Amino acid sequence: MQKKLMSKDLNNIILGSSILSTGGGLRFSEQVKLIKQINKPIILENKPRVNHLALIPLEIGAANIPLITNKRLIKRLLKEINFTIQLKAIMPAEMGQESIAFLASSISSLPVLDMDLAGGRAAPRLPINIFSATGTPFVIKEITAINSQLQLQKISNIPNIFQAENILRKIAIQNQGSCFIGFIIKINHSFQKIITKERTLTKALLLGKNIGQDNFRKLNPKSITSGIINTVTLGNQSGFSQNIVEIISSNGKVFKIINENENLLLISESKILAQAPEIITLFDPKLKRGLHCSEFTERRKIKILISNPIESWQNKKAQKLWRKFALNQIN
Repeated sequence: MQKKLMSKDLNNIILGSSILSTGGGLRFSEQVKLIKQINKPIILENKPRVNHLALIPLEIGAANIPLITNKRLIKRLLKEINFTIQLKAIMPAEMGQESIAFLASSISSLPVLDMDLAGGRAAPRLPINIFSATGTPFVIKEITAINSQLQLQKISNIPNIFQAENILRKIAIQNQGSCFIGFIIKINHSFQKIITKERTLTKALLLGKNIGQDNFRKLNPKSITSGIINTVTLGNQSGFSQNIVEIISSNGKVFKIINENENLLLISESKILAQAPEIITLFDPKLKRGLHCSEFTERRKIKILISNPIESWQNKKAQKLWRKFALNQIN
């Protein structure tokens, strides 16, 4: 089943995605810049054919490094990949990077799958993905990278997802800046069912519409706390931005958010109140959207929103992935 996404739909999706990306992905302004380069409807596909080959385009680099918004790079990436393989669809890498997939779709005329690799949120590590969460077979056929100087790098014969993560880390460090990556996956029956069931881009679209209409409670957060950002402790490691954000609530209670590109932990009085894969969002009531981690600034008035992840993340096996590959990265 397919649906046409018009310009207003794309803008609502990136608005809803500002909640789901939990501080990660691209800056909101970068998403807007990429969306503005699209001048035709995008086809959203929620029931792809089995054996479809899908390109996942993503950007890697520390959150404080500006995105390359040059359409020419994505064109070159698509051209290079199509030399070796016949693509059937485009799939976002995570919520917060869907604008890259939309732009790639507008260039290639391929449909965009109604699902992102991270599974309805953003994720700090490639092994934390919707395939691993659901035990779905996942093979990366090749990785192609392109930087701002149009230098290409192609890696094939990737044995597993962990090796792919190591490759992405090395590329991020080597380029010392923003870099576009594309890798290919093959869709099987199990993944087809997950897309039909979860439809994460449609979820972002509905969230964006509710924000735009001031239907704040329809965002359906589990909890809301108002406060002010008191301090932000910054760090950076292997292309990942790391923050510890201290927030003082309106009643004087102190909260800390541990962030590694994405908000991973919410702590108060040495107790974990929420942790990934739960959606932990710092929401700016004035801007009416979620904040990117680069926007965490002292004295900023915010709301802390805690929301449930998609159903595929709500099992013990899936939650172990976060403890193993994300939460234990932070001391």
